[in-house]
Amino acid sequence: MSAKAELIGGNYTNVASALGASIAASGTLHLIRHARRSQRVDDERLCLTREIHELLHRVHADGASTADDREATT
Repeated sequence: MSAKAELIGGNYTNVASALGASIAASGTLHLIRHARRSQRVDDERLCLTREIHELLHRVHADGASTADDREATT
């Protein structure tokens, strides 16, 4: 095999390797971006769930005290 053929073959190998690395890096970046987006959605969901829990706790406590007041007056 001539030096020119080896050089051309080596260049194709390097290009293919670089292309494969680029594809792998792109896939990794996509997964990282998706994970971050998913984490933000999960954090927001947790915050809303905590707020709803707190509101329900307040409503239930207020309703319980109102029922206690009604029982005391009857």
